[in-house]
Amino acid sequence: MEPGDTPARRFGIAYDLGTTTVVATLLDLSTGTPVAVDSVLNAQQPFGADVITRISATMLDPTALDRLTGLAQRDPRRAGRGQVCERGGVDRAEVYEVALAGNATMTHLALGIDPEPLGRGAVHHVHPPVPRGARRRPGHAACTRAPARCVFPRFGRLRRRRHRRGPARLGHGPRLAHRLFVDIGTNCEIVLGNDDWLLATAA
Repeated sequence: MEPGDTPARRFGIAYDLGTTTVVATLLDLSTGTPVAVDSVLNAQQPFGADVITRISATMLDPTALDRLTGLAQRDPRRAGRGQVCERGGVDRAEVYEVALAGNATMTHLALGIDPEPLGRGAVHHVHPPVPRGARRRPGHAACTRAPARCVFPRFGRLRRRRHRRGPARLGHGPRLAHRLFVDIGTNCEIVLGNDDWLLATAA
């Protein structure tokens, strides 16, 4: 409950927990329009420049997982708390929702889950349950009033229509037109498909 007429001022922050960069995007929840963007370098880089070396770090040092988790949960504070709101001219009290997404390794590290099985190969990809309470921990890094929703896409869910919108909306044309989505970051993801099927890979 809030005094006055406030529905026109509803915002959310979406975090991309990248291997190299953590990006915070402030969004107008009424229109879905980006309002401001801020980013910081991922503080986990001293443990390695890529996900494989960070997985190795957790295998070689029993204290590394806790340290990596702490850094993964601190980065949203650095990227979003104050800076992105200030850039967008938005009070932090007007932020009502926080969403986070990242690759499988960043998912594990942010939630404090051992990523060692991910280093064994693609066929051993793990979909761990989210620990009780873990969904909220990263969210408090941005705005205390905003509930956090960890939105970590998984390969199997790409088959669901609502998770196909990103690649599918890249082009406008015939219904069966093929589309290619390429994300060139520290890790590269490629999705090829149309309205009926998708094929995804990553390196």
